[in-house]
Amino acid sequence: MVNVTRDARKLDHKTLEEMRLRAVQRVQDGESPEVVCQVFGVSRAAIYNWLAMYRAGGACAARQTDSGPSAHTHRLAIALD
Repeated sequence: MVNVTRDARKLDHKTLEEMRLRAVQRVQDGESPEVVCQVFGVSRAAIYNWLAMYRAGGACAARQTDSGPSAHTHRLAIALD
């Protein structure tokens, strides 16, 4: 049986960044944020926060620079073409 984590905070930085990249890309491609949050196993709030960071700061805004609990300090690294 595969051990799947349901808490994205437990993922390493690189994996979390890639997950954010893919999630935002899927929404940008037209998929519903609600569907994307179910697929990736994260809350709707997480998806909408990632989208807001991308929209506010573009590709560089998605990079997570702080692993602390404060959501406003997170940056999402997304290189959308």
